[in-house]
Amino acid sequence: MSRRIAVIGLGAIGAQALWQLSRHEGVEVDGYEMHSVGHGLGASGGDGRVFRTIQYEDPAYVPLIQRAEEIWQRLEAETRQQLRVITGALAVGTAGCGQVVRSIEGIERYGLRVDQLTPSQLRERYPQMVFHDDDVGLYDHDGGLIRPELTILSTVTAAAARGASVFEGTRVLGVDEIGDTVAVRTDRGAREYDEVVVSTGAWAPQLATAVGSGVVQPRKVTSAWFFPREFGALEGLPPFVRFEPEQFYGVPSQDGISIKLGLSGVHHLDVPTPDEADYVVREENFAGFRRRLAEYFPSLQPQPFRLETYFEGYTPDARPVVQKASAGSHVTYAVGFSGHGFKLAPAYGQIVADLALDAPDDPDTAFLRRERETA
Repeated sequence: MSRRIAVIGLGAIGAQALWQLSRHEGVEVDGYEMHSVGHGLGASGGDGRVFRTIQYEDPAYVPLIQRAEEIWQRLEAETRQQLRVITGALAVGTAGCGQVVRSIEGIERYGLRVDQLTPSQLRERYPQMVFHDDDVGLYDHDGGLIRPELTILSTVTAAAARGASVFEGTRVLGVDEIGDTVAVRTDRGAREYDEVVVSTGAWAPQLATAVGSGVVQPRKVTSAWFFPREFGALEGLPPFVRFEPEQFYGVPSQDGISIKLGLSGVHHLDVPTPDEADYVVREENFAGFRRRLAEYFPSLQPQPFRLETYFEGYTPDARPVVQKASAGSHVTYAVGFSGHGFKLAPAYGQIVADLALDAPDDPDTAFLRRERETA
């Protein structure tokens, strides 16, 4: 007997879950997306994303990025698309700061291919940026950038080729568990499923009703693109993340002409819901960039040539919610990735698919397990 499963929200995580489920025999899977597949309005907007094996959030994420790497390669082979560009990636922070300490712990524990750089080495290699005398650089040989919109479109297309049904432009209004079935109500009607995955990003509070109040907070995120003051000045600069004292990241364009900068999660503005907010970039959305430009990037033009805003879902501790809604539930939540889910998305998609198929608990995700704060 086949199992009918729905995936609601086809962003970074939902697209991967859809593809993973489409690979299982005896599974009929439908994907729901209220916008178009690969849109830039949610957490996957803004062109490039930093890909890194360094996991400064917690070394426990390293096994997940290693699993994700295997799946990235499998996905790129199936889609025949270069979804990532492995150029190397850089992480920089003051010596002794928590992110650097956790990064080095993971590097040493798992044998990652990372070089440690001194301030003088950083200045010699990357004259585009300003470095402090107590900075430590970590050059990740296996890092690079992700093409997020292309990845989502290609992954959903691959799932559809394997038999998944995709409903674009369809808003899900509710998810109701009725005995051993789950009804998905949309603006186009209702369907019943054996299992449902909710992976709706910043829109999580509307559908992931078992997530406690405030566990997933929608935030308005702004990205800014800059040209250098001198043509060619960005040559040799890889995608990077800067830790303390001012956390931000950058992704140079693949042609080396410009660079995208983004701020860390603590600098994003909370919104009630994305539907009650707008996509207008105001001064309060851009102000955080000015200090970073002045201190770290005098080589860039002071005004951006492009600004974009989109929405992400954050949890208070930046750990995602990846688990059943409750014991015995037929609804799986995959929300609250807090700005660092995309590089791990193939692994999360596999984990979410296994949850929907009632596979045994995954030991690699035990550290993510939340108790009844989601009840």
